[in-house]
Amino acid sequence: MTDNWKNSAACASIGGDVWFPEAAKSPRDAIRICNTCLVKTMCLVAGMEETAGIWGGTLPAERARMRDEPTSNRKAWPSLIVSMNARGLPAKEIAAHIGCNERTVFRVLKAEREKTA
Repeated sequence: MTDNWKNSAACASIGGDVWFPEAAKSPRDAIRICNTCLVKTMCLVAGMEETAGIWGGTLPAERARMRDEPTSNRKAWPSLIVSMNARGLPAKEIAAHIGCNERTVFRVLKAEREKTA
């Protein structure tokens, strides 16, 4: 996955300890910024294996639960697929990042097109 999305991130111009709750007073400010971000989903996908810091508005423990419960991740697949597709990622890359096959990506995108038609 290319990192072009990072340039559009709400946090792109904000540095410091705010992204690492163990060093900051509270994760609330970071999560509040994430919740306004247009690329929050991309950030979450990129940070799924990270064991520290705020990624996509989630704490490390939240991402660990998501990794440990793959069936719960499936509920989020449609919105992740649509969001990643809207940002120009190819189906193969989307599938690799969320852990499904390309056929699933195409099926979800087709269903979304049919909803809006």
